[in-house]
Amino acid sequence: MKVGVVRDARGIDMDREGNIYVCGWQSNNIVQMSKDGTHVRELMTSSDGINFPWAIAVCGDTFVITNNSSTDEENFICVYQLY
Repeated sequence: MKVGVVRDARGIDMDREGNIYVCGWQSNNIVQMSKDGTHVRELMTSSDGINFPWAIAVCGDTFVITNNSSTDEENFICVYQLY
């Protein structure tokens, strides 16, 4: 994994192909990496509305992200479709 891609990793899950998804709480991103760790990409960032992601669950082509911010008004649960 590239240094600095994920800061303060929180939630992690794996899809049916073995790709790994990690929530970067302080880096405000979701990172996808191949099962062997050689291919890493930022799937979503703060520019996509991701802020303090806490947990992720992958089910087929759908994933659910929750966050943990300092105020209740900023906490969310979002469902996304992978393409």
